[in-house]
Amino acid sequence: MKAVGYIRVSTDEQVDGYSLSAQEKAIRDFASLRGWQVTYIYIEAGVSAKDDNRPQFQQMIEDAKNGHFDVICVHKLDRFSRSLIDCMSYLNMLNENGVSFVSVTEDFDFSTPIGKVILAMLAAFAQWYLDNLSNEVSKGKKERARKGGWNGTLSFGYTTPQRLRDKLVSASVDDAKLIEQTLNKYPSAGDTEAVPCPFDAKAVQLAFDLYATGQHSHNSVADMLNNHGYRITSRQGSGLFVGDTIGNMLKNRFYLGETSYGVRVKGRDRKWMPGSHDAIVTHDIFEAVQNIMENRYSKFSPTVRHAKRTYPLTPLLVSVETGTKWEGRVQRGKRRYKRRAIDDIAGRVIYADDMERQVGEFLKGIHLIPSWVVDVRKIEQKATPQFEADKLEHQLERLKKLFMFGDVSEDEYRKESNNLKQQIKLIRESQAIDVNKVIELGQVIDNIHDVWMMANLKEKEELCRQLFNKIYTEDRSIVAVEPTSILWELLKVGVEHRRGQDSNLRYL
Repeated sequence: MKAVGYIRVSTDEQVDGYSLSAQEKAIRDFASLRGWQVTYIYIEAGVSAKDDNRPQFQQMIEDAKNGHFDVICVHKLDRFSRSLIDCMSYLNMLNENGVSFVSVTEDFDFSTPIGKVILAMLAAFAQWYLDNLSNEVSKGKKERARKGGWNGTLSFGYTTPQRLRDKLVSASVDDAKLIEQTLNKYPSAGDTEAVPCPFDAKAVQLAFDLYATGQHSHNSVADMLNNHGYRITSRQGSGLFVGDTIGNMLKNRFYLGETSYGVRVKGRDRKWMPGSHDAIVTHDIFEAVQNIMENRYSKFSPTVRHAKRTYPLTPLLVSVETGTKWEGRVQRGKRRYKRRAIDDIAGRVIYADDMERQVGEFLKGIHLIPSWVVDVRKIEQKATPQFEADKLEHQLERLKKLFMFGDVSEDEYRKESNNLKQQIKLIRESQAIDVNKVIELGQVIDNIHDVWMMANLKEKEELCRQLFNKIYTEDRSIVAVEPTSILWELLKVGVEHRRGQDSNLRYL
C-alpha cells in the first residue's frame, strides 16, 4: 500500500513527542512494520487544527481524491483535526474515495476490515448530524423567507438601515444626503431589513437596461459597470465585476422584490415568494432579459439532453508531456479524465469538472472587434491561391531533405514541420469555408462563456466539436488550443485585439 504521513505542530507545541521529526519517525516506523511504502510527508508547521484552512492539509485531501495514495498516517488524531465535525466529514470523504486512515499512537486504524466497518459507522453518524443540522437551518431560513426576509448574503444593490447609519459617520456631504433620503423613505424598516442602496441600486438598473437592448454580453456589461466606477463587494473587500457575476445578477429574482430559501438541488427549483423589500427592476425588463439569455443559449444547441457520463473533451485533450490523449473515466462514482503512463512518465488523473472549468475560463477571454462581420464577409471575396499551399508543400519537402542530411536537428525539424503542416491544413480547409457558418458562430461567440456555463455535458461536447480540433494540456492545465477552421476565421478577426489583453493565450 502507498502511504502518506501528515504531521503538524502549533506554535506552542514545539516539545519532544510532538516535534515534527518525532512525528515523522513514528509514522515511518509504523508504516515499515506494516510493509507500507511512505511516498510523501505533508508538513504543517505552526498551524492550528481548529479548522481545515491549512494549505498542506487541503493538498493532501485533493491528492486523496485523485487516488495518489491508499492510506493516511498521523501521530495522533488531533494532528488531523481538533474539530469533530471536520474530522468526521473528512473521514467520510476518505472512505468514499477508498483511502484508509491510521493514528499511529491510538486505536484508530481504518485500514483493517473491522476498521473499515467502524469508519463506515462513524461516517453514518457524521452524515446524520450534518443532515439534521442542515434541516434545522433550512427551517429557520424558510420561516425567515415566509415573513419576507432575506437569507444568506444580501444581493448587490441592497443594504440595511444599520449599514447606512454606520456609513453615515464617514460619508461625504453628497453621500450623506442620499443616505438620509433613503433612511427617511424607510422609517419603519428594521436594522437588518433589506432596502435599495442609494449608490449600488443604479448599477443593477444599468446592468438590466444594457442587457435588455440585446447588444451586450455578460462580459461587456461587466466592463461598463467597472468603467462607471461600480465595484462588487464581498468579505474579501471590493473588486471588479466579471461576466459570471453579471450572469448571476441578471437571473436573480430578488431584484423583483421576491425572496427565497433553500439551496439549489438538482431537479428542484429554488423557492421564491413575495419579499418585504422594494424591487429595483420591473417585471417587464426582467422577463426581457431572461428571454434574451434563453434565446442566446437555445440558438446554439436547443434540443440535446443531459448525458450523465458524457466527456466533452475526451477526443480532444492531448498531453504535451507524453503526446497521449486523456480519456474519460468514472472512478469511485465521479467523472475524471485520465492520462495513461508512458515510459518513465507517470499517469495522471484530474476531475472532469476541473478540466471543463478551464475550458470555460479560456472561452471567457474570446471577444470580437466591432467590425468582425465586415471582415468575415471579405472571406468570400478572396480565395487563398492554390500556389501558396503548394509553396508550403515544397518548403516541407526541402525541410525533410535538410533533416535527412543532418543540417537540421530533430527538434527543429519537428517544430518547423508541424508549423508548416498546420498552415497547409488551414489553407486547404479555408477553400471550403462556409461564411454563413462563421457568422452564425460569431453571433454567439461574444457570449460563448455564458453559453458554456449554462450548457449540459452533451451540449458542451457539441460545442467543443465546433470550436476545437485539439486542446493541449501540461501538468493538468490547458496551455494551448488548435481551433477548428471556422473558429480560426473568427480568431483571425479578433486575435490581435485579444493578444493585447492576454499574453498567455496560445493558438496552434
